[in-house]
Amino acid sequence: MPNDSILTALVNQLGRSTLDTTQINLISKLNDRLCAMNQAGLALPWLESATESAQRINKPLYWGRLYYQYGRYYHNLSNYPKAYQAFNKAIPALQQSGNSLEALKAMNYLSLVYGERAEAVKQIEQLNKNLVYAEKTKNYRALSTIYSFLHKIHLDSGDTARASSDLQAILRIARTYNDPGECYLTYSYLADRYEKKGEYAKALPYQQRARLDAQQSSQKDDKPAGSYVIAIWAVANNLFHQGRLQEAERTLAESFKECKRLGLPFFDLGSLLLAQLRERQNRLDEAHHHCQQVISHARKRNPHMVMEGLKVMVSIQKRRGHFQEALTAFQELKLINDSLQRINTHKAIANLEARVELQKQTQHVAILQKDAAIHQREMTHSRQRQLLYGALLLTLLVLALDRRWATKNARKETQHLREVNAVKDKLFSVISHDLRTPVLHLRASTNQLSHPTLESTHFSEQLMRLSRNVNAIYSTLDNLLQWSAFQQDLLVTRPETVDLSELVEQVLVLFEGIIRQKKLTVLRDEEVLRAKVDVVQAQIMIRNILHNAFKFTPVGGEIQISYESGSIESVLSIKDTGIGMDECKPSNAMPTADKGTGLGLLLTREFIKLNNGKLVISSLAGQGTTVRLYFMKPQEETTLTLA
Repeated sequence: MPNDSILTALVNQLGRSTLDTTQINLISKLNDRLCAMNQAGLALPWLESATESAQRINKPLYWGRLYYQYGRYYHNLSNYPKAYQAFNKAIPALQQSGNSLEALKAMNYLSLVYGERAEAVKQIEQLNKNLVYAEKTKNYRALSTIYSFLHKIHLDSGDTARASSDLQAILRIARTYNDPGECYLTYSYLADRYEKKGEYAKALPYQQRARLDAQQSSQKDDKPAGSYVIAIWAVANNLFHQGRLQEAERTLAESFKECKRLGLPFFDLGSLLLAQLRERQNRLDEAHHHCQQVISHARKRNPHMVMEGLKVMVSIQKRRGHFQEALTAFQELKLINDSLQRINTHKAIANLEARVELQKQTQHVAILQKDAAIHQREMTHSRQRQLLYGALLLTLLVLALDRRWATKNARKETQHLREVNAVKDKLFSVISHDLRTPVLHLRASTNQLSHPTLESTHFSEQLMRLSRNVNAIYSTLDNLLQWSAFQQDLLVTRPETVDLSELVEQVLVLFEGIIRQKKLTVLRDEEVLRAKVDVVQAQIMIRNILHNAFKFTPVGGEIQISYESGSIESVLSIKDTGIGMDECKPSNAMPTADKGTGLGLLLTREFIKLNNGKLVISSLAGQGTTVRLYFMKPQEETTLTLA
């Protein structure tokens, strides 16, 4: 006997019971429990004992209950012929006793047996008989159950018109008998049908109606209040999948509020949906926090919820750039999945072992002596079919998974090659522009320097121009090397507290020649601006922005460098009076190779992201350009500012 507290209590009550009626009722409960645990084979000795009690009582009600339990017993052993016989004996006996509810349970079980034997015609005939008897006895709950069976049959056969009619019948019955619980289940099922097809907009009205019925159902004393919370969550989940994030967030907040009001425990589904919502809103740290809560809470009691949480965690960690943590979460997900598969395998083996033990015991039972050989052959054929179907299913599953894996790898490889080619084309475009102009100037300067009659003044000017072009080529090549390192994930960002004003002064030294030549005025604040940033990357960013400012500001123009210290950010602003850009071009547009936006600005955008900052460009054609670099303030200064 399995180690189960409910079974132990039933066996103890049977030991103390002396009334035949009580023993039959207890044995019925014991058989129900064993069937629920997939251990129905252990019930035979108890059913034999109940047979003796039924013979002594000799009343239709107890014979009906006994045959009903025999039918369930044979059904769980896949002995369908004997299950037919048992249910066909139970049904008239229970009908004769006037117990319509138990009679309908036996009738529905008989239709289920027909369905498992793929006898669709007999199954539908039996269900129609069940409908007539349920209407005659005014058992509306049984009517809903029967229509549910018919709906599934019609849906599986592709008869969507009859399937919809069945659902409408269930709704009509629930409304007639004022059962919001049945309405809630039916509306939820209707919504689920649309959501499985991705038609969330069509599903939403049904989810909202299900929520109203769940609320009414929860107000009854005999109804669980948790169904109302689940209904609210279903609406929020629907809104989330439609991309209506604000509405989804408000609805989800209502479910948490209802949980708190009812004193319900931690709401895993709600917290997981909140994590997905925060991920969609790009609030990744909050998403990580909520997802971690779900995983921690469900780890000891709900492995399936842990798996769902880990799936979301993998996505969040990948978006955060924490690929090692994403890999760890994925490995744990696979480990849990494999563990559940092993548990199911062990359960199946234990069930088979129990059936083998039962087979040994049944050989010594006198009441089944005549049927032992037939039963053994039927069991053998059933197991062979199961093994054959299992082997075939496993083979198909392996082939499908192998094909899916190969297709997935091919798609990934194709996408990777496309991305590599796109990066290559973009690099060739920007490099060809940024190198071509200074190289042409360099060639012109060398040609003029080689002229024998060149005056000393012009010679000095050509040397300065030559130096400026060499610096431009060096800057472009340095940007190219940095970009190459970035693309190969070789860059390591090491933020530290630096004075941006000092970095600006260091970079300005590199542009003294072009400042003198173009007679530019450089205005800059005299204050200190501290930020948390990688020093080398900050120098490259400032150099690239200043290079563009000096390059496109005409002779006699003005460059203004200003500093701004906010509560959590340090802002470096560089404004020029150059040619500017078209207003219609957004500040976050991808740089191209035209008009000098080039690799320098592209590299600046990537570096500012690595340092948790942002780049904002505002410009009008003919009115100049303002570039604002936002950096994070050092932690100690942020604390003082907030204080």
